[in-house]
Amino acid sequence: MPAQRPAVKRPFFVLAALLTALSLAACTSRSQPMGPPTGPAVSTADAFYTADGYRLPLHVWRPADDPRAVIIAVHGFDDYVRAFDRAGTQWAEDGIIVYGYDQRGFGATTDPGIWAGTDTLVADLIAVVRLVRLRHPDLPLVLVGESMGGAASMVAAVRETDLPVDGLVLVAPAVWSTDLAPLYQRWGRAIGIALLPGLVVSGDGLDLVPTDNIEALREMAADPLVLKENRLDTVDGLLTLMGEAYAIADQVSLPTLVLYGDNELIVPEAPIRSLIDQLRASGNPVTLAFYPDGYHMLLRDLNADIPIADIAAWTLDRTAPLPSGADGRPPFWEGEDVPIGATSAR
Repeated sequence: MPAQRPAVKRPFFVLAALLTALSLAACTSRSQPMGPPTGPAVSTADAFYTADGYRLPLHVWRPADDPRAVIIAVHGFDDYVRAFDRAGTQWAEDGIIVYGYDQRGFGATTDPGIWAGTDTLVADLIAVVRLVRLRHPDLPLVLVGESMGGAASMVAAVRETDLPVDGLVLVAPAVWSTDLAPLYQRWGRAIGIALLPGLVVSGDGLDLVPTDNIEALREMAADPLVLKENRLDTVDGLLTLMGEAYAIADQVSLPTLVLYGDNELIVPEAPIRSLIDQLRASGNPVTLAFYPDGYHMLLRDLNADIPIADIAAWTLDRTAPLPSGADGRPPFWEGEDVPIGATSAR
C-alpha cells in the first residue's frame, strides 16, 4: 500500500496567498503624473480643470464687499482645501477673496493617496495662479502655502519666473535635505522605495503633536477626505519635493513671509534656519514671524487667530509691521552657534 501524503492544512495556502499578494502589491510603484493636454486650463464655480482635464475641487471664501486683495491657499500633505476654513473665513472678513483647491492626489480628487510628482503639483499650481489672475488682474495676489503647500509654492515661484503673484507666505514650510539626514536614514529610504514602494505606513506612535487644538485633530480623524495612511512611494515623493524647495530657496525673488512656531515638531529647526538664511541671501524682502505658542498647524491652533490676522495684514501691506509683533520677536535659536544639521536644546 503506497504511503499517504501528509495532509496540508488549507489555512497555510490562504496565508501564503495573502502574503504573496501583499508582497506583489508592495513591490508595485504607482503615480499619477499629468497626462497629455486635452485643452486649456479652465475654472468653474467649484473646480479648476488642468490642461489634461484633471479636476481640482475649488472652494472660495468671498468678502461681503469688493475684495481688496487675493489669496491662493495651498494645503499641506494628507490634507485638503477645508484646512483653510477658519483662515479663509477670517481673511474674507478682512476684505480678501480666498481661493483654495485640493491638490492632485489629495482630498476629493481622483486616486487620493497616489503621488502626482513635483512637476505635476507645481504645474497645477502655476495653472491655478494664472486662472485666478485672469479673474483679478488688478488686485494684489499672494500665495499662502502651508507645509507641503509651502514647498510647492516655493518651487513654482522659482520655476515660473514671471508667475503673476506679489508675495509668498510660507506657513511652517516643509523643507528638508537628504544631506541633513543620517546615513542609515538615507539607506533605509532608498532600500524601502526600491523593494516596497507600495507599503502603507502611518504616523501612529510617533508622538508628534501637530497642534494644541484637540477638537481640530478629532475633526480631521473623522474626516474621510483627510488621509490617515500613506504609501512609501508617496512619502518619498513628498521628501523629493521638500528637497527641491530647500535647494532652490536662495532663488526665490518674491517678498516672503515665513511663519514658524516654538512647538514645531514636524519640520525640524535646522532646515528652517537654513531656509531663512537662504531666502535672505537672495536679496528679496524676507520676514520671519515667530510664535512661542505655535505648533505645526499654526492656522488651526487654539491661538490661530493671531497668525491668521498677521497674514491678512501682510497681504494688504507687505511693508507694515505685523499686528501681533511676531516679526519683531526673535526666534528661540537666535544667538546660538549651532551648525546647520544639528538640533539645539530647547
